[in-house]
Amino acid sequence: MDLDKCKILLIAVDSGSLSAAASRLGYTTAGVSYNVDAVENELGFPIIRRGHAGITLTQNGKKVVPILRELIQVGNRLERQAQEIRLLQNGEVTIGTFSSIAIHLMPAILSSFQKEYPGVGIEIREGVQQELEAMLAKNEVDFCLCSYQKKNKFRWIPLRKDPMMCVIPQGHPLADQEAVAPSALSGVPLIVPAYGKDPDVIELLARFDVTPNIKYTTVETDTAFAMVNHGFGVLITNALTMQDRVKDAVVRPFEPAQYITEGIYIQSADASPVALRMVRFLQDYFSREEK
Repeated sequence: MDLDKCKILLIAVDSGSLSAAASRLGYTTAGVSYNVDAVENELGFPIIRRGHAGITLTQNGKKVVPILRELIQVGNRLERQAQEIRLLQNGEVTIGTFSSIAIHLMPAILSSFQKEYPGVGIEIREGVQQELEAMLAKNEVDFCLCSYQKKNKFRWIPLRKDPMMCVIPQGHPLADQEAVAPSALSGVPLIVPAYGKDPDVIELLARFDVTPNIKYTTVETDTAFAMVNHGFGVLITNALTMQDRVKDAVVRPFEPAQYITEGIYIQSADASPVALRMVRFLQDYFSREEK
């Protein structure tokens, strides 16, 4: 059964006449009639009656037209599935993310993903929150793995929580405490990455009405850790970012405990099938990690 011919027949039925269907399709009336005849010949009986007032369904037509509609729906689902499979055989996905996620999470994630979808090419682009949001807005990445921000306009999919920590130079007064109250950071010289505008840090301090004393700013996270290791000031960061970077400093949790949520920002309307499959994979991956 030729699905394209079936679609033309259904458009004719819905339009009420062959000429109206021809106008919708950009065909001649004879062209529409030819396709309708082809379906009827294949089935072996008439589906429509032609008249001066238009077309009507025969009794047999009333029986088979609903089935033809189902057939079209199944055909459309088949084509979408086939397209997704083709993309997963040789498609590409570009992911924007923090360097901490790229270093500590992505290798295991990609290793697992590529076992299922070895044909998918993956590009990772790293940046701070502001840069990642700009990449997504310009469609330079398919989606971003980053932290949740209240004022973000993109669709948000949470994946994991990560505790916020204080990295403190040795000998600093706060280093003697088992945990740091956010209010204790009032007036304390801070080292803040992301151009001094790390949204997770700024949001945490604002939550406790702490006016930050941003003494040093940097773009590179490694530079910020090097500075705190040499005693320049206190660094607020999340546990994942902290891995393998603390050398001569002291790490303390917050009291009460503070967390960021890491997950996916995506422009759903423009997402490709391979990007959406990667998103579903990430949701399943972190769901398994929590168990």
